Amino acid sequence: EKYFSTRVVPEFSSSGHVESLLAVTRDTSSRKQAEQQIISQQKLLEGVMDNISDIIAIQYPDHSIERYNQAGYDLLGITPDEVRGRKCYELIGRDRECEECATRKALQHGKMGQLEKYVPELGVYLDCRSNLVLDEKGNIVRIVEQLRDITEHKKAEAALKASERKYREILSTIEEGYYETDLEGNFVFFNDNLCRVLGYNRDELMYLSYKKLFQKPEEVFKTFSRVYRTGKPETTASWPVITRDGREFFAEFSIVLRRDESGNPIGFRGIAKDVTERKHYEEKLKYLSLHDQLTGLYNRAFFDEEMKRLTESREYPITVISADLDELKLINDTMGHARGDELLQACAEVLRRSLRSSDILARVGGDEFAVLLPRTDRAGGEEIARRIQSNAAQHNRERPTLPVSISLGVAVAASKDITLEETYKKADDLMFREKRSNHDGARSKMIDSFLAALEERNHLNTGRAERLSALCRAMGKRLGLSSTRLANLHLLARGHDLGKVTVPEGILFKAGPLSEDERMIIRQHPEKGSAIAASSPEFSRVADLILKHHERWDGQGYPLGLKGEEIPLECRIFAIANAFDAMTGDRPHREKRSKEEALQELRRCAGTQFAPELVELFLEEFGKQTA
Repeated sequence: EKYFSTRVVPEFSSSGHVESLLAVTRDTSSRKQAEQQIISQQKLLEGVMDNISDIIAIQYPDHSIERYNQAGYDLLGITPDEVRGRKCYELIGRDRECEECATRKALQHGKMGQLEKYVPELGVYLDCRSNLVLDEKGNIVRIVEQLRDITEHKKAEAALKASERKYREILSTIEEGYYETDLEGNFVFFNDNLCRVLGYNRDELMYLSYKKLFQKPEEVFKTFSRVYRTGKPETTASWPVITRDGREFFAEFSIVLRRDESGNPIGFRGIAKDVTERKHYEEKLKYLSLHDQLTGLYNRAFFDEEMKRLTESREYPITVISADLDELKLINDTMGHARGDELLQACAEVLRRSLRSSDILARVGGDEFAVLLPRTDRAGGEEIARRIQSNAAQHNRERPTLPVSISLGVAVAASKDITLEETYKKADDLMFREKRSNHDGARSKMIDSFLAALEERNHLNTGRAERLSALCRAMGKRLGLSSTRLANLHLLARGHDLGKVTVPEGILFKAGPLSEDERMIIRQHPEKGSAIAASSPEFSRVADLILKHHERWDGQGYPLGLKGEEIPLECRIFAIANAFDAMTGDRPHREKRSKEEALQELRRCAGTQFAPELVELFLEEFGKQTA
């Protein structure tokens, strides 16, 4: 198949008529084929353009449009006939060029122009790229502009930024520290609270290695390595952390593996919390679970566990000492539980000072203590028992107002053939045997300590008990009392103020007037003293006299309000002697009186405060001496 082009040229006669036709025929097959090929390529190009999702615009240098691809027509909602010759900005409803134009940038700079812009008329974001088309002479003949709709991308980007902003706002408000590290353990992201927790500012913490923070970085490395290998998140119990200023605290970290979009590990992230207070609380609970809260010694639970441990050990021979604080109930009943607690603490200190660092001391009951002495035979155990009693004696010399008396029992387990439970029971039995045999002696020593303490506290009236005894016995003899009653007067003179060991010194020696509450505390001492005396073999027979030694003849005394002869004779005698000595002796809250003034005051109070016939007797006996 060929294509020809024929040219017919007429030939004219002299008269002007066509005489003939000259036909010239040319074979144009090759040209026709070239034209068809161009058309075909143009259609192919147009087809390709129309199948591109991006918008393609062919423009002239004056911004007039030659054509769009189908995506362009669809976006603008127009046909090709409505496009040709019109400016690009006119097609979106504007009357002038856009302020931002990729084509103008390309024309100005002679290279591709690129920008992103929002087209409100179309409601889309476009990524615009304009390329110049030049002829063989370098003249610009066309501009090809590629427009990509990036609206969804922009929305996603905005949503991501909003999400990140919200994410960061959340991280900034949580109390815990949030962190992200690379695989080397360097901090790459964190919130402000992590800075607060770790004691660093943001610049100091950024890219700081974990090795600079932790007291034991090798433990931290093991945990992070395990999370990397397994991919499983972990939460640490607590790690000691060193802050920038050298302060140590405990922090709890959660650790999660960070991955990129392809799932490859890129680092770690998690939460860090300061758990120092909780750690200390847990340690305190652990301490309290094994220790007695009052004395700080080990408790019964720990003692029992140690007996089990030592039973299977090579620490034999093992000596067990059972110790019991004497007269704790007496102190609690008469001086109060606070004073009893002081006595327990004093006993614990005596025992603690008497033992070696390897020995195990526990408070196993209210007033019961126990000691385990590993690698200690009987001689060693007896020596420690003597040391305990020696230290107790030293304590009593230093603190006579709070004397410590301890009953001890010592038993030895030479080998595993004898269980420590049996050994402890034997020591306990021996302790109770000593306690029973020493009971009266311990009471007497404690009462003597009280009296000595009172004498020491009342140093302005040293020898007062002897003076009172002499006054009372002189009157008793004038009345013809028996030797027993005279002895009771002597004991009453010595022990009438036993109850004052329970009175605070601030009240007992107050220089100014006493308040009503303070007077009430003072007035409790006869009852307290009577209770103390009743527990003593020596003073028990005058316990009732001590209770009633502040009663008055007119019934206005205390604590029972007895009057007249309801008051025991010994107490009536003592009241006069006590008042006389008090008026003529030194007292912090009243001036000393002369003997004449004191006798005159006794006469004035006869029949009210004092028994009148006994006042007369006292005046007869001692008035002569004064005169």
